[in-house]
Amino acid sequence: MPDENQQPTSPSSSTDSGQIIQPTSSNVSPTIPQPVSTPTIQTDPQAELQSPTQPAGVADVQTFSSQAPLSSNQFDQISESKPSKWRYFFIVLGILQAVGVGIFFLVMMLAIQQAKAGVSGTEFIGLIVFAILVPAVGLVALINLVGLPIYMRKHKPHGKGMNLCILSLLVSGLLALFGAVIVYLFLVAIPMQEKQFSQQLDQKIQAHQQQFNADNAKPEITKDEAIQLLQSCQLSGFYYTNQNQTDKSGGEWGELSSTGVVLTKIDGKPYRISIADRLVPELVPIARNAQKTCPNLQFWHDGRYE
Repeated sequence: MPDENQQPTSPSSSTDSGQIIQPTSSNVSPTIPQPVSTPTIQTDPQAELQSPTQPAGVADVQTFSSQAPLSSNQFDQISESKPSKWRYFFIVLGILQAVGVGIFFLVMMLAIQQAKAGVSGTEFIGLIVFAILVPAVGLVALINLVGLPIYMRKHKPHGKGMNLCILSLLVSGLLALFGAVIVYLFLVAIPMQEKQFSQQLDQKIQAHQQQFNADNAKPEITKDEAIQLLQSCQLSGFYYTNQNQTDKSGGEWGELSSTGVVLTKIDGKPYRISIADRLVPELVPIARNAQKTCPNLQFWHDGRYE
């Protein structure tokens, strides 16, 4: 007989049907591992057919979709955070503008000081600097006035950037105004003034010539009138010998006169006389004596002044 206290040696016994029957015991409770839940992704076939470019899924019974596109404000913020090449361009233009203005005023001040000290040639330095720097700074100012407002409208700078842009625009506006004034003076005002001055000068010359012709319409005077003019110190010139013997122009044709003396007036007043050679022995000694009391009397003879 088998021993009733003997324990079964096989941990499990099988039945005829092939199923395994676990032994039961009141003291031992076997632990059965719980299955680990894994997320399952379920796709909707109809959604895939309707929108193949925008997939949607379910994870742990929760749907998820692709990330939403950036808004326009976010795009502007990202673009503003990136420095633009135009920003550096206008910064360089501003620096060049400031340096040009500084060099211009510095050189002009030094040139003025050197001119006051008596150094020659400083005016040429000022003209060279003026001719080179003024057009260059004016061109930079013009580029700023045209391009900087477009840059400000497109990129919308803030803070210090906006303040620098406004300052650059103000300086460029002043420089452009100064350049416009210079261009107006050189191209319009100065030529107009020169033309007016030339016209006025021509009118004065014509009026003076007409007055001269009227005053010297009858230039021949007598010998006695010549002596009176010499002794009263009314003459500034006494011409004799080497007279013009072919043309009655210039007042040096005493030899051609009928009286032997030709008087030339300027502004209606007696200025000089020209005498013929036949009156030299008589009038020259009188003129020499008059020269002692008339310091303005000058002699002209043999084709030149004494």
